[in-house]
Amino acid sequence: MKNKFLIICSVLIGLLIGYLIFYTFYFINFNHLNKIGFSSKERLEIVKKYYNILNHVRPEYIKTNELIFSEINTFQNKKKILFQGDSWFEQINYPLNDDAKNHHDIHNFTLSDGDHKSLNYVKKWSQSKNIGVINAGTSSYSPSLMTVQLDVLEKDFNIYPNIIVAYIDQTDINDENCRYKHNKVYKDNKLLRVGGTTTLDRIAFNYHRIIEISDIKYSSKKKFLKVFDFANSEIIFRFKKFFVRNFYKISNIFRAEKIEKCSVYKKFTDKNINEISYFKLSLKEYLNRAINKKTLDKIYLVSFPHLRNMKEIYEDTQKNIIDVSDLIREVLSSDKGIYSKKVEHINFSKLIKEKRDLFVYDDFLFDEIHLKKDAHKLFIGEIINSIDKS
Repeated sequence: MKNKFLIICSVLIGLLIGYLIFYTFYFINFNHLNKIGFSSKERLEIVKKYYNILNHVRPEYIKTNELIFSEINTFQNKKKILFQGDSWFEQINYPLNDDAKNHHDIHNFTLSDGDHKSLNYVKKWSQSKNIGVINAGTSSYSPSLMTVQLDVLEKDFNIYPNIIVAYIDQTDINDENCRYKHNKVYKDNKLLRVGGTTTLDRIAFNYHRIIEISDIKYSSKKKFLKVFDFANSEIIFRFKKFFVRNFYKISNIFRAEKIEKCSVYKKFTDKNINEISYFKLSLKEYLNRAINKKTLDKIYLVSFPHLRNMKEIYEDTQKNIIDVSDLIREVLSSDKGIYSKKVEHINFSKLIKEKRDLFVYDDFLFDEIHLKKDAHKLFIGEIINSIDKS
């Protein structure tokens, strides 16, 4: 009995000493801790307001007043255009680095006016036409998030567009199935919000940890109490991360049928019937919400093939990978009576097939998904030409 007591005391003392060492380390490095989390309390409050509605907002390098959208030309004009979509439209205001060799270097943090080729193009065009333009393009926004975003822009920012230009990306199929499917919240069969991600998966937009750190960072507590809160938070997070990830790995070993981890980079084929059907339902949900907006006159759905799909088009090889353009066409054909009146598909897969010299393989960045600046300006120009012709 005495030995057990000594063992328990020794363990407790060891844990206390370990904790004190842990605390002392963070206390000494407190200035470094202050660099973690959101760069301002204002950014923190914006994220806290919207992450459980829109799942996520624009990334940290974006200006604070543009975390939800950017105004390209004053929206007070009579005719108003809203750009919605993912990083392809976010690129209009925040172009990517043409010379990037990896994802760490893909973002331009020091942009000159010459880098804003697409932005300058849209700005000049909209000013000459006296058209108000809002760009709400946000990385990894797919139809479900765009559906909720329409209501947020309307209710919180008084944005009522006449025209919507919506970019639907190849990765939207994956995003709908892997990131947002289980986060969608409905009331009376209407999508109200897409909740924040709680998974510890590295590829997900998970704000919980950074919000927790930022709350500590911007609290009015004394330094020693902030360090105490952070140390406790870090210990809990590390243990949870360790056990959750290893539990998944170990439990998968003993399963008769292995669970395939959902990946946003998965290539879909016509065998993925369930995933494709779900994506099409999400796209319909978005279109139905948009076309019922009283001020809306027209929606332009834009799709562009990734490099792999472009190669199949140019080289006339058999399509092994589903092209999102085909899925859009199927959705629009499913109810022509509704969609033909207000929706037009700007199908770059079709355009590229007709004009084979319009884009080349070298127009893509290293990731084989995004376009370089000059090609992106051409892409935006083709969209605007389609709007002008209508």
